[in-house]
Amino acid sequence: MFRITLASLLLVFTYVPAVLGQVAECVADKIAIKSPDELKARLPNLESVLVEGMDLTSIGLQALRHSKAHCAVFLGNTLNEDQKVLLKRAGATVVDSPFQTPYAPFRTILYSQSELETVNKATGLTLDETIYEHFKKFGKIPSNLLEAQSRGLHDQSIDNALLSRVAQCRAPTCLGVIGITGGSSVKATDAAYEQAARLAYRLGSKYLVATGGGPGIMEAANLGALMSGHTEQELLDAIAQLKAAVPTDPNDPIASAHYLTVARHVRDQYAAGSTSSLGVPTWFYGSEPTNVFATDIAKYFSNGIREERLLEKSRRGVIFVFGSAGTRQEIFMTAAQNHYATFGQCAPMVFLGNRFVVEYAAVQAAADAAAAASKNPTFYGDLIAKVSTADEAFAFIENHPPYGVDKANACIRPASSQPLNM
Repeated sequence: MFRITLASLLLVFTYVPAVLGQVAECVADKIAIKSPDELKARLPNLESVLVEGMDLTSIGLQALRHSKAHCAVFLGNTLNEDQKVLLKRAGATVVDSPFQTPYAPFRTILYSQSELETVNKATGLTLDETIYEHFKKFGKIPSNLLEAQSRGLHDQSIDNALLSRVAQCRAPTCLGVIGITGGSSVKATDAAYEQAARLAYRLGSKYLVATGGGPGIMEAANLGALMSGHTEQELLDAIAQLKAAVPTDPNDPIASAHYLTVARHVRDQYAAGSTSSLGVPTWFYGSEPTNVFATDIAKYFSNGIREERLLEKSRRGVIFVFGSAGTRQEIFMTAAQNHYATFGQCAPMVFLGNRFVVEYAAVQAAADAAAAASKNPTFYGDLIAKVSTADEAFAFIENHPPYGVDKANACIRPASSQPLNM
């Protein structure tokens, strides 16, 4: 079931004041429709369905003429005027996209590589590049109200799609979401790249690996997860192909394009038997392209929402590898989420390598002070570790499930409450 949030409704009603009278009657769980064929199969009963961002022009007028669509909501779909009239007569709320954009403000699924890589024949740009050019035109914080609202609708839709995807990760085949964060500047020739790939390779067979979806460590982790259904030697062979293509001059567009071609070849070469993983990138840093190895892509306009969602969904733990300011931000965001048990638990924080010695010490000191508090002590410090190898990081994750919380929202040790298996 799909729940329309208050934020979504407010945005919708910005464009459709006439439907305000339906709020009391129709704010309820909706049946999210995933495809035009699924909608056709439900005809004539379309009551309480939610249909977003689809081309519905293939649905005949005769079929719609006898439909019942009480409390149905159609958001940003491609419909002709006659179809809109019939749906409204049947009781549906029909909302067009508020603004002409190269992205769909309303959507029900995450992005795929094939969608983002679709080339516009007129411009030669991929959809990912086209959206980024549009983003730059209106700015990181757009003054154009319709553009700002369109981005808000889009990111809310991605939120819902990400929630649905994470919900598919269930034991015993999937033991939770593991976040791997790190810098975008790391190259396939760097030791940290192979280290992150090896770690994600081990994790990918048991967990859903999530990254920031960009290059560098993020690319390495999505690659490792993708390859977890293959042999370790095949993983090393894939890395070797990427190493050979790393540009000597990062500002050389021809060399960079060649690296991208090789990366796509590696992805396609091992597509059979590959394992899915999450990428959570943002057009806010659109100059960092979405890496080609993430299979499910939750791409946001808001970097703030993107950062929080990545860490929030990594309920089974977050591993920090070589990085810079962005990774440091993620370190302290995760620590704050644990300190306040923002999402009803405390998750492991693993520092891999020697990059974040100072940050590890600061987080551990804060956690020790929180555990020693005379009132409502919280013990997330038990779940913080600094390790040297991918094997050690994997072992710590395996042996340290998240902690639950007490009534004061403080994390408690397993002796008081069984740890959560997320």
